Amino acid sequence: MISVKTLIAVILVLTIGCTPITPEVRIWQPWTRIGGEINSVCDLSVSVEIESNILPADNSLLVQNVQSQIENLLHRRGFTISNDLNNPRNFRASIHTVRRDQLRTGYHYRPKYTVSYIQGSSSTTSSAGVAIATILSSLDIKRTVQTYTDIHTSEGYTHTLALGIFESEDLIWQGESSWDSDSPDVRDQLVSALQLLLSSLPSSENVVPEVKAVIRNKAKNFYDVYCAKRWFSCPALPYRIAFSPPSQWKETWKGEYSQLNYSGIENSEAMSAYVDLLSTSEYALPRGRTKYDQPLNDLLWSKVQVGGSYDIDGLGVTNIIIDLKGYTWGYGVTKCRIADAKEWEKFEKRQDDWEGALKEFFNFYE
Repeated sequence: MISVKTLIAVILVLTIGCTPITPEVRIWQPWTRIGGEINSVCDLSVSVEIESNILPADNSLLVQNVQSQIENLLHRRGFTISNDLNNPRNFRASIHTVRRDQLRTGYHYRPKYTVSYIQGSSSTTSSAGVAIATILSSLDIKRTVQTYTDIHTSEGYTHTLALGIFESEDLIWQGESSWDSDSPDVRDQLVSALQLLLSSLPSSENVVPEVKAVIRNKAKNFYDVYCAKRWFSCPALPYRIAFSPPSQWKETWKGEYSQLNYSGIENSEAMSAYVDLLSTSEYALPRGRTKYDQPLNDLLWSKVQVGGSYDIDGLGVTNIIIDLKGYTWGYGVTKCRIADAKEWEKFEKRQDDWEGALKEFFNFYE
């Protein structure tokens, strides 16, 4: 016969274990500002300039690397990259790095997002998805404040990124970003800045990213190198994501930690697509509640799905879905898989409903 005390204890454990949690530890992202608007994808020629008194005088290889990253991100949105310097539309990127040593005080906080980032950007589906993540991150900023007692001088650098699209020398769209770093290498945070800025540009659903298939008997090796004990972040979510968080987080949040590991990965041949989606997704589908009338409701974001289509070697165009569960430290990956036609149809239906709710939410004016 189970005693009353034992029964109450079991009920309490089950209740606590089932309580939905919205992450509290937000990711760092650079300051951004966007102006202008482009309504459709087009042909663009791309040029990059890098100015720095820290890097070697000949930074041609770095310029090529940055230009390749920009062209890749634009191509994934459906833009056609042109090598014609006389192209009427030109995408220009300028990067400036300066050394700025500073005293580090006992206070550290993750910066609040600027509201100007989302203004005028809700016209496209992807930018609305990034915009709602921006707003979520700016709410209750006190939750991300951490204090320290040390004061010291630290070597630091400030990186500034300026993007512009010109049509016959007239500026029609611009994006700006700036961030402080302990490293003189601008590439450390460049992709995050580029993703946030370029998310306001239109995109075409006709472009499907191509990734390599992972050999099944090498999938665990791939997981250990690219997934285990690594943090991921994407423009669609203001919180960190992990397949298996570093061990210190298990102790800090042991009341909320479940066994997140390799066992949640199905269809291991698609693992490169899973990693790419967790790093680039501009749209997340909240699953904590069935109704979407309150997009900023914390409980709505206790569970999330991200999905996308990839052209995987040997498999062709494949639809994948990743399930994420909220913990205080961020989101844990609970399941990755290739979705069959029925599941993908349901996912797209829910996503259409969510897109409709976001459009209604951002419809502020007459």
